[in-house]
Amino acid sequence: MALIQCHECSKGISDKAPNCPHCGAPNIYVVVGSEGPISNSRNLNELTLFDDAYVDPRTMQPYSGPHFKLVPAKKSWFGGAKKGKVMQRGYLLNGQKNGPFEAYFYEGQVWSKGVFKDDEQCGEWVEDGEKGYYGSCVTH
Repeated sequence: MALIQCHECSKGISDKAPNCPHCGAPNIYVVVGSEGPISNSRNLNELTLFDDAYVDPRTMQPYSGPHFKLVPAKKSWFGGAKKGKVMQRGYLLNGQKNGPFEAYFYEGQVWSKGVFKDDEQCGEWVEDGEKGYYGSCVTH
């Protein structure tokens, strides 16, 4: 275990921690693959999009935490992905994209990877093999 700085509050956190214990921000340095969702993730398809925020359909409260989206069970995605395979993962804060995000090609390679801040892309992104920059993720 190594101590790193939180990208949000700059306090020290474990490089293995999923979230900062000080401010709750997701640890954007945790590396994840396309093998499957992490245990406390919510399936994006099971949340409801309401007023531009993903909410728990039972409580209608905005969801905060890790999420994933699977290839639909009814058909193959991009002509070859197996149903149940992860096609995207990320974090939501108060129902909006906030933190690291990844989307995958059907073969499991990363298609899009970067960080959202308040539902907007920020920082360095890789999309379809091309690097881009969307401005700073830090707000003052």
